[in-house]
Amino acid sequence: MGTKEGKNFNSRFESIVTIREGKIRYVSGDYIVQPKAHFGGGTVKWFDDSKLVKGSAV
Repeated sequence: MGTKEGKNFNSRFESIVTIREGKIRYVSGDYIVQPKAHFGGGTVKWFDDSKLVKGSAV
């Protein structure tokens, strides 16, 4: 894996196999790395973008 491995990231290996006419033609694999979510609950303050939209009924 690359430089972003460690305790703050989740990773999994995905593989693809292509079979054509009963024969294996292509095999590929790669890691998918995602940062772990650090949400402890509570409320989220959302941005009200209706103040930015002019001339429409939002």
